[in-house]
Amino acid sequence: MMGRPETERVRIVAGGEAPDHPRRDAGSGGWVHGESRSDSPGRDIAVPKRRGHASKGAGVVVGLVATLVMLGGGFLGPAGSVDAQSIGEVSWDRLDVTIDVEDDGQFAVTERQVIQFVDGPFRTAFAELPLDRAESIENVRVSEDRDGETIAYEQVNSSRLSRDRAEEFAVSVTNGNVLVEWTYPPTSDDTRSFVLEYDVTGSLRSYPGEDPANQQVWWVAVSEEVTAVGPVREASLTVSLPEAVPLDQVVIGPGESVAPADYTEDGRTFTWTARDLGAGNSFEGRIQVPPVVAGYDPPAWQRADDERRASEAEREERGAVLNLGFIGLGLLLSVGGGLGIFGWWYVRGRDPHSGLVADYLPEPPSSLSPGAAGTLLDEEADEEDIVATVVDLGHRGVISITEEAPKGSVFGASRDFLLTLRTPDAEMRPLERTLVATLFGAGAAAGAVTEMSEAKAAFDATKPAIRADLYAELVEAGLFPRSPEETRAAWRRGAGIVLVVAVAIGLVSIGAFGGIAPFVWFPVIVFGGLALVLRRLAGAMPRKTAAGAEEKAKWAAFRRYLSSIERYEDLNEAKETFDRYLPYAVAFGLDREWTAKFAQVDTPMPAWFDTGGAFPDILIDPMAGSGRARRGGYRGGRGGGWVIGGSPFGGGAWGGSAGRDSGGGGGRGFG
Repeated sequence: MMGRPETERVRIVAGGEAPDHPRRDAGSGGWVHGESRSDSPGRDIAVPKRRGHASKGAGVVVGLVATLVMLGGGFLGPAGSVDAQSIGEVSWDRLDVTIDVEDDGQFAVTERQVIQFVDGPFRTAFAELPLDRAESIENVRVSEDRDGETIAYEQVNSSRLSRDRAEEFAVSVTNGNVLVEWTYPPTSDDTRSFVLEYDVTGSLRSYPGEDPANQQVWWVAVSEEVTAVGPVREASLTVSLPEAVPLDQVVIGPGESVAPADYTEDGRTFTWTARDLGAGNSFEGRIQVPPVVAGYDPPAWQRADDERRASEAEREERGAVLNLGFIGLGLLLSVGGGLGIFGWWYVRGRDPHSGLVADYLPEPPSSLSPGAAGTLLDEEADEEDIVATVVDLGHRGVISITEEAPKGSVFGASRDFLLTLRTPDAEMRPLERTLVATLFGAGAAAGAVTEMSEAKAAFDATKPAIRADLYAELVEAGLFPRSPEETRAAWRRGAGIVLVVAVAIGLVSIGAFGGIAPFVWFPVIVFGGLALVLRRLAGAMPRKTAAGAEEKAKWAAFRRYLSSIERYEDLNEAKETFDRYLPYAVAFGLDREWTAKFAQVDTPMPAWFDTGGAFPDILIDPMAGSGRARRGGYRGGRGGGWVIGGSPFGGGAWGGSAGRDSGGGGGRGFG
């Protein structure tokens, strides 16, 4: 036979309600409503289905007939010997289990099963009766109700049982189970009613030392393995006691607040019912009553089972407490950790208060370079700040830029820009000298030239040093106590350490408590989340000095002036400020709107930027690759290299040449 198919663990109890299993207190024999403590004797099944698949249960099952056609090989032979076309399906119209508790505590069990067969023919069946909750199973009988009479099957030795002879059964013990096998006349597309009877000794639970003393019957009438084979349309479980008992001393399970009167009319016979049990469903009944069997000693297996279930109950209770603790710890970490991180930023990362120094400033408030001013405002030495430094070198006459004629290629026309070193001996900051050395080479003399596209590799290699020089300028000016990048890196390292610790604690905690307290992951995830928040917050941790906070406020006022210069100045009269403040506009991310505004008043092209008399209608990104022309659109400097180029604005070409088409779109220029 094949292995057991996977089934969903869903349990159905009498009346179709989902139960909470009765749970016994750790130090008592009875149960209180809650968790299950034991299974009952019964047996599992194995039913090969279409194409030779088999279903075999491993728990306790009462009321299942396993059917099988064997067209080759011996009785219950290998699945491979089954003709796949002749295997059909089974379902239960009814499955009724009756347990008569006798005066000596023995159970007389009767299973009546009305089974519907589809396709076929079917000839054989078997059932397994586990012994793990019983001392013995004896007096097995198999019969069939057929045409109003009962046909008793003949018991034979297992070795003599054959599919070729019907109405025979055999009993053997295999792997701790009593195996019952039987044969019946070939059946196709028909219904048969089988009766399986047996006596069970030592399955009644007894707790004479409890207050009050009690005895219990637990029985699974239909297991999940049964419904995995086929549906059970109607099922019942009836337990008949030796004598009637007071209902106020009866506890019915599984389930909570179950009224015993709903299950009996006379206090002696109790019945559970269920309908429409599908795959993954099961059906069971439990009853606790005052002692009804005198002189009955608890069976040998009961103590070990009670200890195991008490241990499981204690484990679950401990798990519930731990889960509550882990949830509380997670909430405490989320609230306390969040407040702690905010407080840390407030004390260590928040800039000193400076207030609004001015609504706007029409001139740079200090001698900071444009790139350093941009870095001060956003605390990040980015591409725009580097481009602003190059533009400032052009404005001061240190370099000049000349647009070269288009060069043909299989990909279309491309253009490049030629940079010329004009005054290598000019006064320059360390950052600017690094840039000049990068573009022209160390010790380059006046007149040295380089194509912008060829400077990319050297530029990329030098960018970390250039950014470090920008931060150093701010530190030397007393605006930051240390490089903002160093501060961010330190906080990121700290966040990384916290994250590693969170993962380590999580692995240890989940290994130690995961089996009993699944919510152990909650504080671990919160801890890890705090580490990620801390890492994200690293960008806001660079803290300015008091002088730095005031300086930032002044530069912010100058930025507001550049952003809305038309509010404060007549642009026709302020044309000379275009070239002078262009580096700052680039550093502040205002280059597009800055150039657009001055293009509208025919501002001349800067003298250090030679495009043949007209503002170019192409964009190139020399630091991003080949320098191939990019037509239309604007590419900003942040995150994408630095861009030189543009397009005409409004009614004519910027720079005085009438030979260019006016085009359209937003501002173009340095960015």
